[in-house]
Amino acid sequence: MAGFTVKEEETQIRDSAGTDIRTFIARPDDGKKHPAVIVVHEIWGLENNIRSIARRLAGEGFVAYAPHLFSGEGDYMNPETIEQAMRVFWTMPRDKMNDEKAVSEVMAKMSEDQKKVVQKIFYNRKEIEKKAVARLSDLIGVINRDPAVNPGHIGATGFCFGGGLVFQFSTQSDVKGTVVFYGANPDPVHAVENIKAPVLALYGGEDRNINNKIPELMEQMVKFGKDFHMKIYRNAMHAFFNDTRPTYNKEAAADAWKLAIDFFRKNLGD
Repeated sequence: MAGFTVKEEETQIRDSAGTDIRTFIARPDDGKKHPAVIVVHEIWGLENNIRSIARRLAGEGFVAYAPHLFSGEGDYMNPETIEQAMRVFWTMPRDKMNDEKAVSEVMAKMSEDQKKVVQKIFYNRKEIEKKAVARLSDLIGVINRDPAVNPGHIGATGFCFGGGLVFQFSTQSDVKGTVVFYGANPDPVHAVENIKAPVLALYGGEDRNINNKIPELMEQMVKFGKDFHMKIYRNAMHAFFNDTRPTYNKEAAADAWKLAIDFFRKNLGD
């Protein structure tokens, strides 16, 4: 923490479709207005690691909103069930994930809730991502009405699944800055043409599935002259920032945090 006492709450925020989105909010407890940062979770949903990041941001002087973007999708879309399902599914060779027979054999070992998770995450991925980005757009209006927020001074950060979402969101919104932690490129990648604010992207050097797409991202960023900064951490893996996972890299995470905070202070206001 950088000196701010933090006040937190967990509440429900209704989106434009009428769904209540469970949201963790952490604010500096000083009675003043501050810039805000939306914090978007990994594929696991809103878990304690994301709450911890929101608290850290509040301690640095930002109002942090961390929505559970799987709200309304079913009670099975919770961190425990998602992790159990994906652990089983990931036992499959990648080239078998579109093999109907192989998938059926693996899913036969799962509970009904775990099967629903796989269906959502692997086979309805585009639908769930589109809905999540729409919910982030709804959240902007709510944040701007927060008495603790300096309206219009809003940024976003996300991790893994959430990193891809905030990257996509940056092509469709007026956020003042986006920090992407090992997230997928916008789809289509040439949508970066629509980005209006600076982007900082942070990657693990051993995260080949994500990093293989960096060259085409760079090509588009250069083509459209965007304010884009990136750093790749040698020997760091995917999810290197998550200190609850075996992939955590303390040195890379500390440096990435400093870069992210400096970026938000520069682009959102201190």
